[in-house]
Amino acid sequence: MPKFEDKDGKLYIDGEEVIKGFESFGGWYWFATEITEKTDADVLYFGFVQGFEEKWGYFRESELKSLGGRIWEIPKRALVWSGRRRPADELCDCEHCRCPKISGTREAIPTTCVSCGGCNV
Repeated sequence: MPKFEDKDGKLYIDGEEVIKGFESFGGWYWFATEITEKTDADVLYFGFVQGFEEKWGYFRESELKSLGGRIWEIPKRALVWSGRRRPADELCDCEHCRCPKISGTREAIPTTCVSCGGCNV
């Protein structure tokens, strides 16, 4: 799980400053940490994406904007509160899915691991 930090009102993910963020009604987040290519028509970002999976990669602003009103830019002042996060002590020890635990117990919330199909605790 990536480390989200608030440093002086700015969001950092795994030590990389987030320069721009996007959010969707579907619960996806795109956090740009670097502009790798910029033209008059488009911007190619490198950053962290939270979707079906969480991973670092490239995404184009034009692709995000093509989704219309289903996606929007996160205001800079709101970036520090954005994204899906869980403290490490709320996660079980499953290597595959890191299932969220039931608060105050060592029991995991019933789920099936998306990686291995196991767990289902």
